[in-house]
Amino acid sequence: MILITDLPLRYTLKITILAMVMFVAACKKDVLSPEKIGRVNVGTEGTLYDILFINDSVGFIAGGERYLRSDLLTTTDGGETWSLFHFGEDAKKAVYKLSHVGEKIYAVGLDGKFITKRNSSSEWQYIQTAWWQWYESIIFPESDHGYIAVNMGFASGAILQTDSLGNLFKIDSFPCSVSDLSFSSAETVYACGYGTILKTEDGGATWKIQEIAGDNFKSICCIDNHVWAVGNNGSIVHSGNGGKTWEHQRNGNNLLIKKYRLNSVFFKDPATGYASGDNGLLLKTTDGGAHWVEFEHFTDNDLMAVAPGPSGSIWVTGYKGTVFRIRE
Repeated sequence: MILITDLPLRYTLKITILAMVMFVAACKKDVLSPEKIGRVNVGTEGTLYDILFINDSVGFIAGGERYLRSDLLTTTDGGETWSLFHFGEDAKKAVYKLSHVGEKIYAVGLDGKFITKRNSSSEWQYIQTAWWQWYESIIFPESDHGYIAVNMGFASGAILQTDSLGNLFKIDSFPCSVSDLSFSSAETVYACGYGTILKTEDGGATWKIQEIAGDNFKSICCIDNHVWAVGNNGSIVHSGNGGKTWEHQRNGNNLLIKKYRLNSVFFKDPATGYASGDNGLLLKTTDGGAHWVEFEHFTDNDLMAVAPGPSGSIWVTGYKGTVFRIRE
């Protein structure tokens, strides 16, 4: 056997350079280059926390400056142009999450703000609920039954149940913040938060802590019995059987892997999903999360939301008014 150290220097250098070229080429294969990535100007420099399209024409964006301004945007032409709305002084703080039932749109924000819009042409309206807390997420599995995730600090949070008018009729408190919600049916709802994932199978009557932890989970998505959650330390966890068992598809506490800070996750189907994070990070999987690949870098701004858009496009929003449309 001939060792590299036994070869002349010129051969050693050639072998080293060849190895580096092969390594770089292998790395490039692990970066996605979509057909087109385009930045969309929406007329604000606020942080944009969520984006939602309800069809190929109508979409909404929520955000603002946390304590200073609300930003609510609407498009009726598939995202080509956006109209920007701000609430007045009594409801000026940021808006964090969007949800819809049919054409009725809901949003939530700081200080217990419950926000509604009947359709794309109606005015945004807000209701001050009885809880003056940080509302992080909202979902409506049924037209008159919604859930709100409440962050009261790392060690305290709640899930509120509400009707379509913002009347709260049930409050469940937990020893952790609650950041996001997702549902697979009217009865089955999942929630994630600081070190915890929760599930109800009886329409919010009771909640069970899931057997998975290890991160400050910021976003959760479910499709039938498949559930994924992503965390601020870069973890990606998955259950393929409705929470009976869980796995770490990516362990954010592993010091041997690249550091991610993940903010949002969504899946088109049980195989194809996306996750966004800080410093312009965007990931994709085509095998249910077993493997994730980065998109080529297209922004340094933190990406707070990733969501599906018209004609199969993917949209991301984030800091400094960041909005990108991605066509693969």
